[in-house]
Amino acid sequence: KFTFAKRKKESQLVVGAVDLYGAACVEHYHLLHVTETKNEDWLKRLRLPKAVKFAPEIKEYLSTLRLPYIRRPLNFSPDRYPRIEVGADTMRVGKTTAVEVLAEELKKMKLPAMASLEDWRHNPHLKKSYQDSSLALLNSQKWFIQRKFDQVRLGAKNKIFIQDVHPEMDFCYALTNLILGRMKLEHFQEYVDYFYSLDWAHLPAADVLVYLTASDAVVIKRAHASLRPFETIDDNYFLVMKRVNQAWLAGTKYLLDVVVLAINTDNFNFVKNKGAKQKLAKKVLEKLAELGWRY
Repeated sequence: KFTFAKRKKESQLVVGAVDLYGAACVEHYHLLHVTETKNEDWLKRLRLPKAVKFAPEIKEYLSTLRLPYIRRPLNFSPDRYPRIEVGADTMRVGKTTAVEVLAEELKKMKLPAMASLEDWRHNPHLKKSYQDSSLALLNSQKWFIQRKFDQVRLGAKNKIFIQDVHPEMDFCYALTNLILGRMKLEHFQEYVDYFYSLDWAHLPAADVLVYLTASDAVVIKRAHASLRPFETIDDNYFLVMKRVNQAWLAGTKYLLDVVVLAINTDNFNFVKNKGAKQKLAKKVLEKLAELGWRY
């Protein structure tokens, strides 16, 4: 299987930086060598912006926190359609657009496909969560993860299922808010308890996780260009989220066994470019073909 990281030797991983980012660069160097260690060691891989500092009690708590690597992909069967999930370094990288484009392109090929969107407009706590309310953030994140659990559990019968934002990325959203001090520790602990109370072990992981990446400069540029009216977030929010998601992704090789298709979106415009839309679908179909689904 192709994954985000490639085995170098028994105790070391070398991240496929060319596959993931198009080229290795300074901001991704810390992920080029990932040691095969325990779940808790994700914190050692986390490289935060210099302006972001842990409070002592937060650092102590994070040293014991386990990131979620619970779900497992179903065994291949020609009698079922594959499951695809889309994640990214951070917000505003094109996750929802990628889901919609994939569903659209697959349908053009006469393949049955269902896009399962994040449904943020129906979250009654979302707007208030941007007003520096830790409790509102907790309620918003609990709403999102319950919604995500239900979506993944139901899936799609007799269709290719394409999920917008994988559940583990939701966990990383909440963790980002804790690190930045937007969510109180007690509220994050309640979120963690709620997250792990859901029966993830009986929900399948994606057959292919499409993971969208972007350089820091592109992330910030897109963030400022597409903020919703009620959103007021500084640049560090997006950069910390990116580092947290990368730290989770780096552990998938040994702790999740998920097939990852990483796509650098810096110069890959599948929003308007017809050729890019087709290329996105082609990349996903090629990855599915490696697993046994040939369409």
